Amino acid sequence: MLNGKFEVFDASSLLSTSTFVVKGSFGQVSSRFDISSDHRFLCVGDNDGVVHIVSLASTKVQYEAAKILSTQC
Repeated sequence: MLNGKFEVFDASSLLSTSTFVVKGSFGQVSSRFDISSDHRFLCVGDNDGVVHIVSLASTKVQYEAAKILSTQC
């Protein structure tokens, strides 16, 4: 992800299959990501601890989970 833009490529052809922007992540250059086992969703974590779950079919964010802070150990 660069400047909030995440691009997905087909590994065999190296062609871009989808592009989307993660809201509120402009300027970030580091993130963690993974693809669901059924290859339908992409999960991207940003520097603020928010996880964005994106549909690869529609490139729309389906869900955002904010970091939960706890004072209990």
